[in-house]
Amino acid sequence: MRSTLVVGFLMVAGVAAAEPMEDAYIARQSSRVSYSGMWVDFGVNATRIDGGNGLLYRGDFGRFAPMLQINRTFYIGGELDIGSMTAVIGPTDNAARTTTNQPMELQTSGTLAVGKFVTGARVTAGPFAGAIELAPGIRYIELPSDHGSFLDVKTEGVLEARGRLDLWATRVLTVGAIVGADLAHHSDVMIGLQLGLHFERTDLRSRF
Repeated sequence: MRSTLVVGFLMVAGVAAAEPMEDAYIARQSSRVSYSGMWVDFGVNATRIDGGNGLLYRGDFGRFAPMLQINRTFYIGGELDIGSMTAVIGPTDNAARTTTNQPMELQTSGTLAVGKFVTGARVTAGPFAGAIELAPGIRYIELPSDHGSFLDVKTEGVLEARGRLDLWATRVLTVGAIVGADLAHHSDVMIGLQLGLHFERTDLRSRF
């Protein structure tokens, strides 16, 4: 009788010990899944570009960027920017000046297209996610020169450093803002709003 009780006690203890271990394993797996997956950013951005022809350009462009989360912190992706620009006489190194020395918008426009490779590191605090990114790429621009008399076509490299802040609105949707500056062309800056669509459903309770 005593041996039967001992065997029964050991069996119960073994089951009780196994269940927390199994729960812990499942929790670890769930945590990994919540930080993996893929998402796509859709953005509306404004930019300022030094055309190198005595003019600054103010522009608006749409941003499409698929991203892949590698682990809890790091992600990579690609990006395509398409937009248009308007010439503005401004304070560039070789800029033409008006008699009042005030910026003047011209009735000329240019075209902007940029392809970039993106690497980023992200941290999460509750429903918020902050990240820094580095985005090298190639930029194609058509810029009116000599105040619009002809088009100056340029293809040049860019190296953009950016910061972004996103809010988890739902389990599959983020909204946020992004700011950046081109390390290769110090006068070129950008700012914008973005919407992120996440294909890996994220348990927001694990982020609080």
